[in-house]
Amino acid sequence: MAADLVSYHIQQSQKANIANYNNHPYDASKLRAQGNLRLVIMSDTELQQLATLLNLSYSDISDVVTSLIDTSDIWVTDLLVPWETTFNTN
Repeated sequence: MAADLVSYHIQQSQKANIANYNNHPYDASKLRAQGNLRLVIMSDTELQQLATLLNLSYSDISDVVTSLIDTSDIWVTDLLVPWETTFNTN
């Protein structure tokens, strides 16, 4: 199960980059906000798996999560942005 969320997170992060590259900033923002939320709810095991895949330390990932929690008032509103294209997360 943990690997599923980590794999999904990586796939969706790639979609956010594609949306940004294709000049769909609202979709990119929404996808990034969804990614932030996924990081915040990931278990320690999932965060460790993600850190390993990205060649980062668990501490680095943990620092990112702490920062996301501290700044959630900034990015969480992007979850409410309507999709600007047919770009979806499925």
